[in-house]
Amino acid sequence: MSYNFIIAIDLGTNRSGFAYGIMQDERNRVFGESRWGDLKTSSAILLTKNQAGDYYDDSELIEVVSFGDEALDDYSSLLEEGDEEELSLYELFQDYKTAFYTGNSFIKSHSGRVFKLTDVVSWTLRWLKQLAMEHLNSIVRKNVTNEEIKWVIPVPAIWSQETKLIMVTCAYRAEMIDDIESKQLVILNDTEAAALYGFVDPDPIIPKKNFKNGKIIILDCGYEKIDLSVVEISRKYEKKGNIKVLMTGDGERLGSHLIDNEFKKFLKAFTQNENVESCPEYLFVFQQWIKEKHLINFAYKEDPLKVKFVIPESLSSKNKTVKQLIKIWNKNKMPTELDYLHPGTTDKGIILLKKGFLLSFTEKCVEKVTNYLQLLFRKKKKNFKGVNTMFLVGNYAKSPILQKNIIDKFTSNKSKYNLKILVSQNPGKAILQGAVKFGKNPTSIVSRAYGFNLGLHLYPAFNPNIHKESKKVEINGKYFCKDVFKPLVKKDVPINVDWVKPQTFSALNRDLTIEIYTSPKDLEEGEVYYIDDPDFSIFGSTIITNIQKDNEKPVQITLEFRFGGSMIKITAVNKKTGEKFPAIIRYGEKEN
Repeated sequence: MSYNFIIAIDLGTNRSGFAYGIMQDERNRVFGESRWGDLKTSSAILLTKNQAGDYYDDSELIEVVSFGDEALDDYSSLLEEGDEEELSLYELFQDYKTAFYTGNSFIKSHSGRVFKLTDVVSWTLRWLKQLAMEHLNSIVRKNVTNEEIKWVIPVPAIWSQETKLIMVTCAYRAEMIDDIESKQLVILNDTEAAALYGFVDPDPIIPKKNFKNGKIIILDCGYEKIDLSVVEISRKYEKKGNIKVLMTGDGERLGSHLIDNEFKKFLKAFTQNENVESCPEYLFVFQQWIKEKHLINFAYKEDPLKVKFVIPESLSSKNKTVKQLIKIWNKNKMPTELDYLHPGTTDKGIILLKKGFLLSFTEKCVEKVTNYLQLLFRKKKKNFKGVNTMFLVGNYAKSPILQKNIIDKFTSNKSKYNLKILVSQNPGKAILQGAVKFGKNPTSIVSRAYGFNLGLHLYPAFNPNIHKESKKVEINGKYFCKDVFKPLVKKDVPINVDWVKPQTFSALNRDLTIEIYTSPKDLEEGEVYYIDDPDFSIFGSTIITNIQKDNEKPVQITLEFRFGGSMIKITAVNKKTGEKFPAIIRYGEKEN
């Protein structure tokens, strides 16, 4: 099916937004919410229940009041008004995508109430979808239908297949697609979107003269994580595509949230309250920090200038005034001396913090990033061979301190890497704009590599020359080797997009279950591996149900594993009749 428009939605941990394009637009323009400077706003959603029912029963009973910076402002106003009965009608969620990294299925609102993560994500996608379509309608001056839209959702490259499927399910619940197998939605890795934004025709952001055709590191510096991929880019074969993803899925939770954590540690120490984040007025202080921290990045270590923070005295667990807390802090010779400024009210106080002290929060975190990158370079030398450029994207990439540290470690004469470091003029926009480009030209990515091995649990005929004697089993008078891992794809080996790997099985019953295993280790050619070896784990089970059988003879079922996409797809085919069966992957589950 052909589509007339592309809409990309980026649900970030800290900032979210959308961008859209018109398929026939020869100027390849990308549009978004003009009120949001980098096409994004804060990842915060303010909800209320309507008069029909409670939060937990049905998502249709939830009303979205506002989103982004507006949601934070609305909730802050409710806090300032102090009407507890009115406040109890609202729930604010912020930075909830973090739960995808921690594996939590439930999240807490600002008030402490518990909700399903998938519910909140679905409400967010629905709201962003509606706003994007309203904007699109205003541009093309007609009512665009959902069927005309190709949806693209960029996600972290380090996400598992299971987590990506959860996002697809949320998009289905948000009525972006009518089936979770729909081709109307594409899940794209963030780093791939960034590569398309920076280097690929039409309209590459990075001019060809600024980099050599070859291997490039795409470093996505986000709020929650640092995500890295290695791609090979060429502009010679524009019609066939020009990006090969050579390595992906490497990253750590070293994003700019660690800087926020340093401020939270300071606030806990200053207020002498370990539970300060549970206080209703905590959000009021944290919002001040969010507004100041980007300016602090441009300070220097001995900067004498000071930043004002208004601190509600209710944050103290010791019933102390802000002035008393400052005296205690200074008396204990803490890392920096604080000054006091009277705010003219009795329930708040103003503290003055040196920019140089606040800058130390960023310096600690940046050092962790460069240390991780250097370790990765040492561990994966062969993957970085021939790399000549590193391209920084993501909001964290705006930090001059991060940029300087990476340049010092990877480009100086003393550095053995000698890379060219490129930073997007607007790193926050890169992923959304690249996602729209991919929607217009999905063949621009010709191959992908996975950051893991994937294979089947099989029982081949026993061969004493290669198999362990302890794995020998007798079945119906014949000897087989149990627990053998048969690789389908190998880690960091590029595979053409939509490459199909068939594997045929005999179905003795109406249901057939095949176990799939994974491992991050480097596999030696010709070596036999077993599913109970160290570093091997269950990936999931493929289940084919309702197989039609005319007699007791086994039915030959071919599983077609489709690789090379950001998500792995499986189709089951009856070898004799050609009939296709739904093949469901139950991630993390073994055959019972």
